[in-house]
Amino acid sequence: MYGKIFESLFTGSMVGSGSHIFAVWSYVIANTKPDSSVELNPIILAAILGEPPERIGAAIAFLLAPDARSRSKVEDGRRLVQEGEFLYSVPTYEHYHNVRTNEERREYFRDKKREQRRKTKMSNCLSKTVKDMSPVSTYTDTDTDTEEEKNTLEASVSPLASKLAAQIVAAWNSFENLPKVRNVSSSRAKGIATRLKDKFFAENWEQVIAKISASDFCTGRVVGQNPWLASFDWLIKPDTAVRVMEGKYDNRGGKKAGPSDNAMTTEEMGIVRQF
Repeated sequence: MYGKIFESLFTGSMVGSGSHIFAVWSYVIANTKPDSSVELNPIILAAILGEPPERIGAAIAFLLAPDARSRSKVEDGRRLVQEGEFLYSVPTYEHYHNVRTNEERREYFRDKKREQRRKTKMSNCLSKTVKDMSPVSTYTDTDTDTEEEKNTLEASVSPLASKLAAQIVAAWNSFENLPKVRNVSSSRAKGIATRLKDKFFAENWEQVIAKISASDFCTGRVVGQNPWLASFDWLIKPDTAVRVMEGKYDNRGGKKAGPSDNAMTTEEMGIVRQF
């Protein structure tokens, strides 16, 4: 058996009645059966509570007496009603039992709501991280995501990959001559995560971005050609990192690179301009 002691016990009409009375009443609360009955044998209670039997008897007498100042008016405020030599009933048991049950029910639902909020927060954490990768990151660009795509992204991109992706975007945006990333869509985030699985890209992405920024061809400064500007989406294509690191887009001879210097075929130019 167990019972619940309410704060109001220590601010009601029992205040100042004595510790032995509070001790006996606490025993009653903890040991009352569902039918509101409780057995109180002064000799046994004296041994349990460490009080003389006379004080236990006085406490029981106090709890049997009417109490005009009691919050409960059931049985004129009596806390106990004697049913036998050692058998008593608690008139307010059902009322306070229901209060306890309702409070437990409310606490249960509060716990469930807290758990639901925790799960929702964890679910939204990755999405928020991806959205916050750049200073301007709201979904206002033409490259927007459906709700289904966003949910798929949250489930597929790890927090570590998101952190590295944010670093890659920040590094790209730090170069003034490269087009700024203003929206990290799900396709971009998944593309970054895929590239980070490639050991070569994961180890060299900083150098790749720096070489792209230094390349006349990648930044639209090639003499005699229609200018083309490398995009972030081009950076995260499968072959870009290797091509850049192998010098495919390096400037030649310390001068502004021309078409022949970069030695790109018509087919290669077509592939690059798609991005």
